[in-house]
Amino acid sequence: MTKLSDNLYAIACGEEGIRIVDEDGNAAFELVTEYSVRDIQCRQGILYTAESQGGLGIYRYENGELKALGRYTEQNRYNTCFSSIGITESGNYIIAQSGFGSVAIVDVKDPSNPQRFELEGDFETGSMYYRNICSGLLEDGSAGVYGRKAILWLRENGAALEKSGIMDEILPSECQGVAAVRNGYIVTSTNGYRFVDSETGTVSKNYKIEGLYGNGKCCVSGDLLAVSRNYDGRLSLVDIADIKTPRRIATVDLGDAIDLACIDDDVILVPCLYQGLVKLEKN
Repeated sequence: MTKLSDNLYAIACGEEGIRIVDEDGNAAFELVTEYSVRDIQCRQGILYTAESQGGLGIYRYENGELKALGRYTEQNRYNTCFSSIGITESGNYIIAQSGFGSVAIVDVKDPSNPQRFELEGDFETGSMYYRNICSGLLEDGSAGVYGRKAILWLRENGAALEKSGIMDEILPSECQGVAAVRNGYIVTSTNGYRFVDSETGTVSKNYKIEGLYGNGKCCVSGDLLAVSRNYDGRLSLVDIADIKTPRRIATVDLGDAIDLACIDDDVILVPCLYQGLVKLEKN
């Protein structure tokens, strides 16, 4: 799920395609796609979708309709299925989780003619399962992707993309999440998280969060951390104003398979597999 404009959001709805809704879940537009939509992101008014075997879809929402701008597929490659995506700071590159162990980088400077970008040098993240794109960007603009062997950070340098860092000291499992925060990033762990200083590479101890049980995929907005546990439907909200002493604000049992939350100014929106969209007010 991603914010599209001041009062509209775009949701990846699997086999039902793409839905544009307001914060109350009222549908403004629906588009049924040929392939299952697994993830969706927005940058500068353009929507990018991970559409399984259909690869990367590119759309613009205007005048109340979604218009297709372009598409990139890797159907001629072995074991490709775009399941989650991230966008670099300028919006020129898409980083896609493709299959269970590969990363595809797509140059989208011309949305009507997206092209695969070959990164210089070898890299291997290891096996990937579900939502292995890091949430948010580091302060230097780096975007990340992670697997069972390493966390890889990529940053734009002029017109190209290059590796800006590799972390192999922490090896996230399929249940863990990675999210950018001020001065670094956090990796969720059992009952808490570890903080990595992006400048020094220092890895902290496990900062425990009282009342938080298990791992989850995560996102951060300001001092608020939201941890989504897909396997039991629990969403935990954590105050991380002091990164070393996190404080759990609340845990909401949604009783459903939940996805990453979308944290906006006054509301938190959570896509659920069966219930649709759950709206939580911050106050």
